Amino acid sequence: MREKSLSIIVPIYGVEEYILEFLESIVPQLLDSTELILINDGTKDKSMQICHNFLSGNYDNIVILEQSNQGQSVARNYGIQQAKGEYIVRVDSDDYVHRNFLFMTKLHL
Repeated sequence: MREKSLSIIVPIYGVEEYILEFLESIVPQLLDSTELILINDGTKDKSMQICHNFLSGNYDNIVILEQSNQGQSVARNYGIQQAKGEYIVRVDSDDYVHRNFLFMTKLHL
């Protein structure tokens, strides 16, 4: 049995203009049964600094992984390998999610 019901995999590379909006849209929706996995794919901009600043609180269900730049597919696969969720959702870091995204996702599990 997996520890979480849902893992959200998010590769991060070169998205400093978008990452804050993404975090603001998804972090408030996280539940104890979900985990957010952010994978730093060797970004050279301020994306990860923005993540760390935003996540300066105590978020037990958010994991930050690091790797050298290997591309979005490799970053996603690394996140999947580390995931504790029974189900996995992949989201791009330059997007934002609807305020009911996780609620609607859970309805379909």
